[in-house]
Amino acid sequence: MNDDDVLPTNIVDSSSSKGDEAVGSGSLEVAPLKGNVKPLALGGKGRQTSDLWNHFTKYQDDGRMRARCKYCPKNYACDSNTNGTTNMNKHLQKCKNYRAKLASADPKQKCLVKQAPITSYTTSSREGCGSSIGLGIFNEEDTRKALVEMLIVDELPFRFVEKRGFRKFCRVGMPRGETIGKCIEQVLLDWGIDRIFTITVDNASANQTAIFYVQRKLKSWNVDGLILDGKYLHLRCCAHIVNLIVNDGLKEMHDSVVAIRNAVKFVKSFPSRFQNFKKYVEREKIQDKGLVVLDVPTRWNSTYLMLASSLKFVKAFDRMDDEDGHYQSYFKAVENEPKKIGPPNFEHWENAKVFVQFLKTFYDVTLQFSATLSVTSNLYFHKWGTINNQLTTMSSDRNHLVCQMASAMKFKFEKYWGSLETTNKLLIIAVVLDPMYKLQYVSYCFAVLYGAGSRDSMTANIKDALVELYDSYNALYGGSGGSTSGGGSVDEIPLACGGEIDDSSIFDLSVAFSQTVEKQDSIRGTNEVERYLLEPVEQLAKLTNELRRVTTFDMGE
Repeated sequence: MNDDDVLPTNIVDSSSSKGDEAVGSGSLEVAPLKGNVKPLALGGKGRQTSDLWNHFTKYQDDGRMRARCKYCPKNYACDSNTNGTTNMNKHLQKCKNYRAKLASADPKQKCLVKQAPITSYTTSSREGCGSSIGLGIFNEEDTRKALVEMLIVDELPFRFVEKRGFRKFCRVGMPRGETIGKCIEQVLLDWGIDRIFTITVDNASANQTAIFYVQRKLKSWNVDGLILDGKYLHLRCCAHIVNLIVNDGLKEMHDSVVAIRNAVKFVKSFPSRFQNFKKYVEREKIQDKGLVVLDVPTRWNSTYLMLASSLKFVKAFDRMDDEDGHYQSYFKAVENEPKKIGPPNFEHWENAKVFVQFLKTFYDVTLQFSATLSVTSNLYFHKWGTINNQLTTMSSDRNHLVCQMASAMKFKFEKYWGSLETTNKLLIIAVVLDPMYKLQYVSYCFAVLYGAGSRDSMTANIKDALVELYDSYNALYGGSGGSTSGGGSVDEIPLACGGEIDDSSIFDLSVAFSQTVEKQDSIRGTNEVERYLLEPVEQLAKLTNELRRVTTFDMGE
């Protein structure tokens, strides 16, 4: 069950806005009731028990009880003393609007499900008893509320939804792929956005399906807001990829990290132990005002912070090892429990220094990629080069531990960022448009990382993408200059819209010739892209002085 799973069988108030959403979202609008009509709330002693009332609204018309279909204007007499529900059941089976709503769902999503009656958690001690059979359709809002209610009633921690078991459970029955795409589409419609350059998502297979769905819909809107038919629409979150790269290298945590974690856990476990540790810090005359922090083993950035903070208090940990008997016994084996790794020794602390130095680059990059108050698109290529260079160098390090970590990370790096085919070229074009770097910087980085043999082809690939992007904007918004990637020919002259020959001028060779000459002239004169790339790069110091001159003003004025 994905997009449509379970149709709630609980009875809802007819005056509620959700009463009109008995079959998924986006129910058809029905004309309001006219005349002396009073809708009735479905409550009290005479409350209906049939699931049929999820699809009809009960009301009074001139003192007579009637029920109107929620999907069409059809209505029926429904006095409980004189009328039954047979007519309404027959109508629901042949109601075109209702059947069309069901047919629009994926046939795989529709199934008969065993539904427990939904009752208040406080009204009965036997809630959830009994069941009925009904056609199942997923309702996101009901599922969301049921999840919140479960957390509150069963007193579960909020992190329950982040655990592996629950996440695996959600993958079985929760909406995926196109459901996410439909949600994005609805947001774009609600906000009136029809010009989309890129959509940044984390690296999940469902998100790729969602982006394909949005791309298809944007094409169908037939607007000029989708550049190159969404060729670069899908942008993977760089911070998320960095997280995947680092986690792959730290899957098998070294004993040094575990030993330090156990030591920090001892200090943080009781206030009395923490106070004793502060005394050792004072005796060792450690001036740092910070304190040790305990990490979350599954979050590498918190492990980095734990190691970085603990290294400042190595002397305090050593003194505690010498003077605190409880600290020493903490690591010894006890009944039914193996010996804990630790306490940390000299080798452990030396390895921790290597870890911190190694992970600092990734930690800083993650913070920069996660910035929300500054532009980050032009940072990617710089940080990509830094990470690539570091992993390549450390993969051959003499330290076996560092070499092993770097090699594992390098393998994951190659999977996501190892080639231009797996990278969104807009992130590289962003640095090309920086007047301090341009294409010369990109070419230099390619030469350093991949050698002179691959540099030319990779640089040409980026330049072609930039020219293609320029030509796309030039075609949409006009301007002089055209593509410089090749000469004109008769075969390249476009036909009319849709490829149909509805203009006799396409047979006029003079027209074809004039268009070819215009293209050749523009090539000889070069376009804006070529002129920009041929200009020398700006010096950082020169730009800094210019910015200072522009932003300096007299405060007295």
